[in-house]
Amino acid sequence: MPRPAWLCSRFSLVLVALLMAACGGGGGGGSSSAVVTGSAASAPGSDDNSALVPVPALIPDVAEIEVSRYALWSDELASTPLIVKVRESGSTAPEVAYFDGFIGGSGARLNHALFDDGSHGDEVAGDGIWTLSFTLDLAEPSALRLYDGMVDILPLTIRTSGRERTVEMAVVSRALQGTVNTEPLNASVIVTDALVSMVDATFDGQTLSDVTENLYSLYPDDSFDFLVIFHTRPTGDGVPRSLGVRNAIGGINLGDYDTSAAYGSAGRLQQVIFQNANLTGREVIHELGHRWGAFLDDPALNLSIPTGFHWGVSTHVGQLGNGPFLLADGNGGYLVTNANGSEDFISNAYSSLELYLMGLASPAEVAPLRFVTDPSVDARFGTTLPESSTRVVGIADIVAVYGERLPASTTSPKAFSAAFVVVSDAPLSEAEYTLSTHIARYVGGASDGGVRNGGLFELMDPPSFAAATGFRASLETRLPPAG
Repeated sequence: MPRPAWLCSRFSLVLVALLMAACGGGGGGGSSSAVVTGSAASAPGSDDNSALVPVPALIPDVAEIEVSRYALWSDELASTPLIVKVRESGSTAPEVAYFDGFIGGSGARLNHALFDDGSHGDEVAGDGIWTLSFTLDLAEPSALRLYDGMVDILPLTIRTSGRERTVEMAVVSRALQGTVNTEPLNASVIVTDALVSMVDATFDGQTLSDVTENLYSLYPDDSFDFLVIFHTRPTGDGVPRSLGVRNAIGGINLGDYDTSAAYGSAGRLQQVIFQNANLTGREVIHELGHRWGAFLDDPALNLSIPTGFHWGVSTHVGQLGNGPFLLADGNGGYLVTNANGSEDFISNAYSSLELYLMGLASPAEVAPLRFVTDPSVDARFGTTLPESSTRVVGIADIVAVYGERLPASTTSPKAFSAAFVVVSDAPLSEAEYTLSTHIARYVGGASDGGVRNGGLFELMDPPSFAAATGFRASLETRLPPAG
């Protein structure tokens, strides 16, 4: 049976981890900050999409992490003070570590201890809040690798009580300075051509309708199919999530539903993406794909992982298939592993199966794929399976179980619109609102993305939405006039 209105959570990235950086200071010297708390909410499965998402508790010894900026200009890495705070009940001093891993960097690992003695930026000695005010010991990278060569990423690893969590900071090319103009709409909202920046220190990440209703009061023409919302204080596990708002599409294993009014939409809004504090935005293309997939989990032909929403063990490579891959071993068997880009989903285009579900490819264009569909098969990572434990699934098999995709690709919508929103405790710095605007423009552009090398770690550079669809569809991210 098709599922009702759905709630989707995706896997966290291996290196990006659960805790993402948050917001930096405004031009007046104030700052908004990234705070990770250990609270938990309800279990998955609620159809009440106005109540955001279930948020698993964080590891108890890392109750709170705070970083004062989420983006810095590339030439100010060594001159702009950062403040890192960790609430830690143990007696061992936490530390922050990072690599000089940019293009042209030394590759060295740099470590700094945090303090709870009233020094090094710590406000109150012995209060369990360990702090460090410092500048990065980094030179300007010789080149940047993401978003048309205008952005790179610096992972800050916070280590405490034997645990590690990673916070991502964005490094932004100074060449982007001055390319973004701002317009205040009221005392708490400024906009650029592709970003709505809301200051709301009371937003706790639990009720998205507070943000969306505010947005629609500013843009009442109901112009958006998608809303992409970032928050500078992570909620729960910090992982991006996609919330279905409206569906009338057949053949994708979703029932008909419409909760758009709960968000302030008059009926156009289809999906809300809550990026949490993943402010580098590299998962947005993945989350957009969750508007249409991957929900083919009927027991008669289950193509999903056990937790749903992503393709199961298979030869599938696309945006929604960040699960194990079936690699032919040359002896008639298949090794369950990561291969052929299955783990690099951020930089992938949508697959032919995903394009079909999106209404952008005909059934005849869908390539057959090999899946493990029998739940009794032990398909753990590293296992070699005989061919008999797998099956080739073609589009005829999918249609037989799930029905035809309606509307078909000949008549389905191809042009979409999205609004990008950042909610912060205090005004964004110029580097921060420039970064977020550049990301929104990029997602609505025509860049291909790909795997980027040259530094200590390779990076996955996402394609634009249009490029991910093979230019079969477009996504307008420039905002219409307010009012």
